[in-house]
Amino acid sequence: MSHLGERLLIITAFLLFNFSLFSQQYKYAKIKVQLNSQDDIAWLGELGLEVDHAHLHDNKIEFFIRYIDFPILESTNLSYKVIIPDFEEYYTDLQAKDQANLARVKRNSNVANSFGYGSMGGFYTLAEIEAKLDEMHSMYPNLVKEKYSIGTSTEGRPIWALKISDNPDTDEVEPAVYYDALTHAREPLSMASTINYMFWMLENYATDPKVKYIIDERELYFVPVVNPDGYEYNRSTNPNGGGFWRKNRRSHPNCIGVDLNRNFSYQYAANFFCASPSRCSDTYRGTSAFSEPETQAVRDFITQIQPSTSFTVHSWTGVYLLPDVDAGLPLQYDRYSEWATDFADENDHNFGKALDLLGYTACGTTESYLHSEGVYSWTPEIGFTGFWPAQSDIFGLVGDQIYPFFYQAIIAGAYTDVKSTKQLSDALPGSSFPLVVGL
Repeated sequence: MSHLGERLLIITAFLLFNFSLFSQQYKYAKIKVQLNSQDDIAWLGELGLEVDHAHLHDNKIEFFIRYIDFPILESTNLSYKVIIPDFEEYYTDLQAKDQANLARVKRNSNVANSFGYGSMGGFYTLAEIEAKLDEMHSMYPNLVKEKYSIGTSTEGRPIWALKISDNPDTDEVEPAVYYDALTHAREPLSMASTINYMFWMLENYATDPKVKYIIDERELYFVPVVNPDGYEYNRSTNPNGGGFWRKNRRSHPNCIGVDLNRNFSYQYAANFFCASPSRCSDTYRGTSAFSEPETQAVRDFITQIQPSTSFTVHSWTGVYLLPDVDAGLPLQYDRYSEWATDFADENDHNFGKALDLLGYTACGTTESYLHSEGVYSWTPEIGFTGFWPAQSDIFGLVGDQIYPFFYQAIIAGAYTDVKSTKQLSDALPGSSFPLVVGL
């Protein structure tokens, strides 16, 4: 072989290696790791593995891992089992098998009539979400302000907000509630739950006194897609659903994206575990707090509307996470736990701090920033089966969130809280009896 041929062979091998390496950054498997102790979770995070969406059970942790990160896992010598070797192949097979289930899906009263399946694995695309927001305004112009942009994404897309209230075009002196979703682009269940709740409120306004009271006495603000670029990228790569892109689409040398849920100012870059300094990491925190236009837009919107309570919605670990705080900003745990006990009773989701429930901490998050601004805030991690659940499961999953979402609006302002009841005499059939109720 000539020297030129040898050089071409070496160059070809180099290009193929780098292409393989690049593609592995976006190829995921699901694994179950046997832990020696819960401290191993923090260790895995410090090594750069993404454990912030994980299930912890019986000293085993399940999470998704990029192919490119398997050497890191191997270096720990922890025992692990591969549950899903290739998520993309798994999801394609899941969709095919799920077709038989779709015919048996029933819509219960917690699924709005105007909420349906989108074209991306049953979830709405960005364009379909925009159309749904327009539909809400068209159907309920007296309750819905026309969608408006609170900022522009890295790639120039509008970040849409929508307001629901009895006088939507007027800023009244009423308690405000804030809801957002799709901060992480591969979590469409967060958006679906939010859109369903919005339609459910509007459809029940005329017939349900509780809903009417809330819409009349509150101002409800929604940002269904915080990260439009990342979500649209997932549509471009996986138009039938299953795209695993998480961050925004900020361009860096060699790597792309900032994790928007690590880019807020409170506890920004507190340590290497809670937010990564590596540009190629899925939890890359950015160059500085609020370096991204998406987080700037949320920050400025919060300053404008001054909400009392909030849900910043994610998926998929089946918990309601309380803010991570430090000693300088204590958490009113009694109040948080009282409220969460009420609304989490609706489904099988637990509540608490991420460190206690899942064994990790996150810093620079939306939820903790909101808390630092005086907003009672939770992060619902909705669902149990993964970032892209089967289409036949969507209605059941979004329906489970109606009461928790509604509860945030209740506690945003004055509300009745039954503290105790005491029966003063026997209750006999056909008779009345005195009852003392503590409110």
